[in-house]
Amino acid sequence: MDPSEQIDLTLDFVNDAARCDNVASATWTVEVELGTDASASTRAIGSVTTSGQSVTQRMGGLLDGVKYKVTALATMQSGEVLGLFSYVRGQA
Repeated sequence: MDPSEQIDLTLDFVNDAARCDNVASATWTVEVELGTDASASTRAIGSVTTSGQSVTQRMGGLLDGVKYKVTALATMQSGEVLGLFSYVRGQA
């Protein structure tokens, strides 16, 4: 992802959640997996949004050469808490 870009990243719990069990609330964290970024948590812009079994967070300002681990923790309507993560790399 280019450092000047802002994009919405979506993690989908469809394979982990019970059928018809939607996300009630969610949190999103950003950590450095490889490289250096003392402000990694600020790369998540705005609030998390949810739709059905998906969680979306806008990301931006990733530093060139840094690999980030983004994690979503979703509390489902059933009360179950599920987590998913992905990696995003900043590159110019």
